[in-house]
Amino acid sequence: MVGKDYMLEQPPAPPAWRQFIDLEVIPACANAFGAAEGVLERIAVQGRTRPLGALRVAFGIGMGLGTLLRRR
Repeated sequence: MVGKDYMLEQPPAPPAWRQFIDLEVIPACANAFGAAEGVLERIAVQGRTRPLGALRVAFGIGMGLGTLLRRR
């Protein structure tokens, strides 16, 4: 049976690490990926190429830099 103070009960708060991930990390990643998508779209439009081609070039540059800067 539901009492009159049913809606006043608060659920337990999430752990601090989960709240940090939900409020800081995920929005920052979404903003970064959105910005990268905008840059790739601009490159594709200005270069008159397909967006997939721009994505391939960006991925190749990223892999090349990753290989060069890898710690040995």
